[in-house]
This record gives sequence, C-alpha cells and structure tokens, in this order.
Amino acid sequence: MLINPVARLRARLAVSSGLTLLIPLITISAAKAEPTATTPEASISTPFIGSQHSIGKILDLRGEITFQTGSRPVQRSSEKARFSHSSAAQKLRNSGIRWMSSGRCSDHRRRRCTSFHEIRHRTLAGLIRLKRRSDCPVLVTGGTEVGHAPGPFSHMNGYKVDISLNRCVNRFIRSRFPFIGRRGDGAALYHDAKSSSVYAREPNHWDILFR
Repeated sequence: MLINPVARLRARLAVSSGLTLLIPLITISAAKAEPTATTPEASISTPFIGSQHSIGKILDLRGEITFQTGSRPVQRSSEKARFSHSSAAQKLRNSGIRWMSSGRCSDHRRRRCTSFHEIRHRTLAGLIRLKRRSDCPVLVTGGTEVGHAPGPFSHMNGYKVDISLNRCVNRFIRSRFPFIGRRGDGAALYHDAKSSSVYAREPNHWDILFR
C-alpha cells in the first residue's frame, strides 16, 4: 500500500504546527500491467497468404512454425501449412531447385503451367530434403496445376510433384529406396519409409508423393 504524497505532507504540517487534523489515507492502486503475449494472435497470417516472412513468425522446414511474440517462442505444428506460389518458389530457389513449364507460366488453373499454389509444407520440405540428401540437380516439371490425376493425395491437393529424370537422381532413388512393386499403369515404385514418400518412375519423369 502506498501513501499519497499530499496526505504525507499534510500530516507533517499538522505535527509541526501542533494541530490535530483528520487526514484520510489515500491509497494509489498500481496500474494493472498488460499481460505479456505468449501465444500468437489469431490474426497472424498463415503461410499460403502471407509468405513465411509474416511479422513474428518463422517457418522452419523441419515442420514447425516458431512465433517470436515474447521472450519464449511458442512452437506450432505446421503439417497442414500451405504456401502461395511465390513463397514456395522462393524457398525452392534458395535451395538450388529449378522448375519449368511448357507454357512458361505459373497459373494453377492452366495445365501447361507449373504452379506451387497451396502446395503443402511437407511436400515442399520433402523436395528440398531430396535435393540436399542426393546433391543432384532437381528440376520440377509439375506441381499443383490442373491436368493431373485426381484423388485425395493428388497434385492438385498439394501432395505430389513431378521432377525430370537425370542419371544422378535416378541412381540416388534406386539405390536408397527399396522397390515395392508397380503401379496400375506399370510405373515402378520406390518407397522412402523414413519420410513416407513414394517415387513412381514414369516414362519421362519421377512422380513423387509426399505424405
């Protein structure tokens, strides 16, 4: 409890003058401190609309989003996070991964484009992990654009990408991952159990599913 300075002064004056005064003690309530933010506000943008550089947020390709809103960062699962094309393209570019399209475009609504619109975080992370582990050239030829086979774990839903064939990638996949059979269309399948990904060898590309 704090004594009002004015009341204290009046008391001193009363004593010095020999007067008896009835002086109320006035307390000052400390202002209630605003709570320190330990969790992000709901208004913080998600990766697919605001890129990975939103204020207070760092997107980690290991599978976590770290919010730096206080002295202790709060980590959230990002398995369901998705990216805009520009955000995903920037991450691929920074990892040394190239992409191409026959239509020289990135519109996910056009089948001749190569788009990463709303690609899943785990798909993007898996592709970058493949590049780092293999140390091979990786050229993406298919993303989330229309024109691929439908299904719950499809290109359009952000689970799959196509990459072009080359000796380095071919050798890495075949030597590292066991052959598990053939798909209905005859494509040879190789399974990476560690990352739950499946590599299908099609005539002119690898069709990769990241779960």
